Amino acid sequence: MLLKFFTLSSGSSGNSTFIRYNNTKILIDCGISAKRIRERLKYIDESAVDAVLITHEHSDHVCGLRVFSKNCPVPVYATTPTWDMLHGLSENIPIFNRQIAVPGQTFCVGDIDVTPVLTSHDSAMSVGYIFNCGGTKFAVATDNGRLTSDFAESLKGCDTALIEANYDEKMLENGPYPYPLKKRIASHLGHMSNKQAATLACALTRSGTKRIILAHLSKENNTPETAYNTVMRALENERLSVSLKVAERYSPTDLLFAK
Repeated sequence: MLLKFFTLSSGSSGNSTFIRYNNTKILIDCGISAKRIRERLKYIDESAVDAVLITHEHSDHVCGLRVFSKNCPVPVYATTPTWDMLHGLSENIPIFNRQIAVPGQTFCVGDIDVTPVLTSHDSAMSVGYIFNCGGTKFAVATDNGRLTSDFAESLKGCDTALIEANYDEKMLENGPYPYPLKKRIASHLGHMSNKQAATLACALTRSGTKRIILAHLSKENNTPETAYNTVMRALENERLSVSLKVAERYSPTDLLFAK
């Protein structure tokens, strides 16, 4: 069994994640240039993918999609409302490669079963994805402003979960953003704070999750150390043990690599 799980880039300036199970390779989001995606795939000894999954239409998740799809014409999955918003970026994606991802409905990409899960974000219809790789489950679920019991429940049972820790509340409050933007980020349609990530991390760890990766950190309103320390303190206060890591902003992060 060959299993790879890498972030190629993570943060408010661009997001892309790669997962491989045996011979099936999936790219989640194209939020950096196609050139950088190819460079980072090469860095992890990969060169092609079998499908692209889009979480939502914001530029930090799709800015490289048009060029990447032109050079790598594989199926692209997104929700119907997301496709409606991508009309300008999807011109290089043939109609037969435009696949619909329906929240709660599992589909197969090669050896991987994929289940989209709704997230709460100010987009047309934002989703995360659960990947079942021969019984080992992974979650990629960021851009979620509301931490509900349903959302937490959808991620339970995952061996590894990549979750959002976008901002520190005090840094956001005292930072340079204009008030309307601060309000949007902290709203139920914005992003998860470090404290929300800590609450989710504890719930997932209690349910059996072994690895948690903090992702999509804001460059202006967070630091890797602040996010890590906030979540780790919460875990330690509840005497919970889990592998905790922060995804790199500009380079690949090895989340899991097993043969």
